[in-house]
Amino acid sequence: MDDFVTMREAQELLGVSSYTINQMVRDGRLTTYERPADRRRRYVKREQIVELQRPRLVERNSESKVS
Repeated sequence: MDDFVTMREAQELLGVSSYTINQMVRDGRLTTYERPADRRRRYVKREQIVELQRPRLVERNSESKVS
C-alpha cells in the first residue's frame, strides 16, 4: 500500500481542504481506489499527488500587459 495514500493524507500533502480534494476527484484530476475488504476508505495513487506538486510553466499572455 506504499503506492497509495488516503484522502486525508492527500489533502495534507497538497495543503488543500477536504472540499478541494473531493472537487479534484469529481472533475477528474484525481482517481480514487478502494480495497475490497474496506470500502469505507478511499485511496489515491501517490504518483498522482507527486505530479500535482510539480511546478508547471505558466505562460503569460502578452496582450494582458498593463501599460
